[in-house]
Amino acid sequence: MRIDSSVLLEKLFNSIPATLNIIRDPLAQSLLGFVSDNKYPSHSLKYLVKYAYINKVLNLLVIRSPSIFKGTELAERLVNQRIKFLKHLHALVDVLERINIEYVVFKTYRPVPETPVDIDICVYGLEDALQIVKALKTKFKVEICNVDRFSIGIRISDLGEYIDIYVYPHVANFIYLNNRVLLDNKQYIDVNEFNLEFQIPIPSFTAEALAVISHAIIKEGVMTLNDVLTTVTYMQTNLEDILALAKRESLELAVGPFLKKLESGRFPARFTVLERFLAIAQRSMKRESFISIPYFLRGVVKKREALLEASRKVTYVRGLNR
Repeated sequence: MRIDSSVLLEKLFNSIPATLNIIRDPLAQSLLGFVSDNKYPSHSLKYLVKYAYINKVLNLLVIRSPSIFKGTELAERLVNQRIKFLKHLHALVDVLERINIEYVVFKTYRPVPETPVDIDICVYGLEDALQIVKALKTKFKVEICNVDRFSIGIRISDLGEYIDIYVYPHVANFIYLNNRVLLDNKQYIDVNEFNLEFQIPIPSFTAEALAVISHAIIKEGVMTLNDVLTTVTYMQTNLEDILALAKRESLELAVGPFLKKLESGRFPARFTVLERFLAIAQRSMKRESFISIPYFLRGVVKKREALLEASRKVTYVRGLNR
């Protein structure tokens, strides 16, 4: 299956009325009304820009909104960052398509045209991950930044780009999603932005939605407006499939609190320790997650300071500098 990126953006804007009917956050309502219907916001633009930044929708506000931001330093900076990211993504995919590896780019190219701080890739096995690193080293200067039980983190220094290659999506070596969910039903996005055209493999919209939800509650403990818009966009046509997949993957206690938080307050919205614990406990019923628990416990001890710091954050945006 192949989908043009313009169709993905259209799906996003078509889902905004449904999002506005669900959410209660006045700032989110103001921002989305401004972006979709040119309704001048009731809040100051400076405050709205800050809100958009911590919710990972700054590009959506500045680049895709009315011409009030046209020609500003911020708009120029965001456009340049987006172009730079797309060129790097194209260069990466160009290398990976030349080797015989099944992979998907996940949580990275979303309906919301935000520029991520890194690129996430999922593969079937460790040998595939190592082969990707080897292939990238033939074209770029590659630094190994982090090696976990189920992933390898690298930096392509001549691009200044960080890439996480996952065998299984995880947090501190706890597997929160089966790689087959992402890989077995992949589709292709025909990227067409800023006169750049290329193709990338991504998971099905159902799998991508579940990846965004489980990542938000289990790994980050925070749900941004970007997560909301991405999920609601996919839920417009895939809600029953998403709920069925969540049940099959023992992630109902991740999806439930996520959906409840849509109506419960302002974004970014934090998940409670209990909500995260229950989601992890239910997910542990799956074999691959259960066997990862000893590695997770060791990882928690090893990275306890970093995890404690992460538990206090209000968002997981990581800055404008790429």
